[in-house]
Amino acid sequence: MPHQLKSISKAGIPEAIAKAELYRYLNEPEEAESICRDILVVDADHQLARRMLGLAITDQFTRSPSSATLLRPALPPPAPAPPQPHRTPGHRQ
Repeated sequence: MPHQLKSISKAGIPEAIAKAELYRYLNEPEEAESICRDILVVDADHQLARRMLGLAITDQFTRSPSSATLLRPALPPPAPAPPQPHRTPGHRQ
């Protein structure tokens, strides 16, 4: 029977961040990267997860010289900004 991976819920994000930080401290940046990417699937604008993902990726650069040339998306694109109301010049609200 194959194992099924659990997805992270919004309520589980703080615990997942703590685990990602622990994996970084244990010099396991690939694990930290994976956790951060899972968090960003649930909340694409989570700033701490985005920052920790960047750190986990750069942690991997020091492991081998060729790792800096890996072509992979570093961060998912941010969520689109809400539309702004159109304003005409000289119009006050």
